[in-house]
Amino acid sequence: MPHRCRGVCFLLACLWCCHPWSFTAPKGAPPAPSLKTLWDGLWDRAVPVGEDDSNIGANDVLRSFKRTLDEDLFQEVEMDGVPVSSSTVTGSNFFEKQMEVFKENGPAVVSNFGPLKTLSISDPMMIKHALGQRGSFGKGLLALVAEDIFGKALITASDPELWQSRRAATSAGFHSQWLRSLTADFVNCTVQAMKLLDERVNYKEVVDMESFYLNLALDAVGLTIFGVEFEASDQPPNRPQSPIVQAVYRLLKETDYRQADPSNLLLMGAPDLLAEVAAPRVAEYRRSMKQINEVLNEAISQALEQQQLATEQDLRRRSGGTLLQFIVDLRDNQASRAQLQDDMRTVLIAEHETVASVLTWATYELAKNPRIAQKVKEEVQNVLGGRSPTYQDVKELKYLRWVITETLRMYPAPPFLARSPLKDLDLPNGENQTVRLSRGSLLMIQLAQLHRHPGIYERPNEFWPERWQKAFNGTGEYPVPGWRGYDPQRVTGLYPTEVATDYAFVGFGGGEFKCVGDQFAMLEATVMLSMLLQRYDFQMVYEDLNTIGLDLAATIHTKRGLLTRVSQSNCYTE
Repeated sequence: MPHRCRGVCFLLACLWCCHPWSFTAPKGAPPAPSLKTLWDGLWDRAVPVGEDDSNIGANDVLRSFKRTLDEDLFQEVEMDGVPVSSSTVTGSNFFEKQMEVFKENGPAVVSNFGPLKTLSISDPMMIKHALGQRGSFGKGLLALVAEDIFGKALITASDPELWQSRRAATSAGFHSQWLRSLTADFVNCTVQAMKLLDERVNYKEVVDMESFYLNLALDAVGLTIFGVEFEASDQPPNRPQSPIVQAVYRLLKETDYRQADPSNLLLMGAPDLLAEVAAPRVAEYRRSMKQINEVLNEAISQALEQQQLATEQDLRRRSGGTLLQFIVDLRDNQASRAQLQDDMRTVLIAEHETVASVLTWATYELAKNPRIAQKVKEEVQNVLGGRSPTYQDVKELKYLRWVITETLRMYPAPPFLARSPLKDLDLPNGENQTVRLSRGSLLMIQLAQLHRHPGIYERPNEFWPERWQKAFNGTGEYPVPGWRGYDPQRVTGLYPTEVATDYAFVGFGGGEFKCVGDQFAMLEATVMLSMLLQRYDFQMVYEDLNTIGLDLAATIHTKRGLLTRVSQSNCYTE
């Protein structure tokens, strides 16, 4: 019997022995309730079920834990008919393990996530239902364990009205006129970073390109979102990552710690002095949060001093400026200082991490695939001719954008999404089949599995940007009932969205909680990578993923950095 059940069983045995029903009942008395009835009654009194369609709360998470115990104690299987993941997975890295689980169980499997049972899915039709059904799913456990990290902002906001309000304010800032004006800012940040990289190249130093990209992306976010010059790229070789980058990553790792083991939350209320002595992880988290908040507070103060209230229609004609200033100036959606801080912390973490991740893994794959690298370099040369890119150039760099899309397919950021149903419901699971989910159940949408689904993608583990050139509708090896395939004619922006792929590719989320900065991130990544490919060639020190190591948080990091030999490209001219 699992350890978690032994104490519970002992408690129940004591309750049973002390209960009057345990003695000889008089003749004609009603039958004694079963142990399961008593167990359910205790839970119903202590931890009542939340109301349908309301936010997922701590009680709902505890009820999910109860369902796990029900299975251990009473053999009550919640998601009957769904395979249960075994402990025999032997893959040497995250992606290999994910594909072993898929091939053994299919696109839906029950597994353990800390003390909870979870349903993991990688079927596009199930994912379409979970992401596309407005009002049916909330963020559940993520919102509970990470609210103090991201605050009441887009990543964790569970209240529908609040979420809609913050999305409206933030998405209004990401308007097309402003996006067009950002290209010059991205260019300037990249030029400055390349000056510093040139020094490393001249001395033939091995460069950690992951740290380079984290610093570069932070500089870009600071300039365009906050109007703050972080100067993160100007780091000495013995300290490759800026302090703000380290603080951001520490906050992301905190969400991973808490979701894997919610008991990590217990010390969050400890006084600072106690935390320094008894809970160094908590103390480290608090220092990182303080460091980021100090930067954000200064930026917010400057934006409020320059506030000029205007309608959204007028602001959409504004070219240049920062996203923070846009939100502060938006007349119809004014927010408190605390809310602005939550909004900006979310944007800082999400945009910076996503772009740095895609640039890291694109560089890794291009270094491994010289044919693809040469093809994308030729496109960059033909479009740019050695000059800096414009917004129109980004639209012309189609193959480079396919490279970025393919990178997001193979190395999704994030590698999974967490959702919880707001009421008991049936989730479609193939033709004429469903999986019954209880309110608050933990649903894990496995994007790393989805994006390498062998029934959807030909050569799923191969980096092949050309796949996005033509329509495809599956390989037939693992058929996907109801999926209508990928059609490039449905692509309307800078990359194939979940609409164009019918939820077979979810690069920036999808449906109700989709990332509002997807076009921003694609624009930034395309500008930066085009400039770097004009100037440099890249060679990996280590090509094997197992040697590099994978470290999962909100995105896929390396364990030891992306160590790279960087040289000036033969086709580059001053």
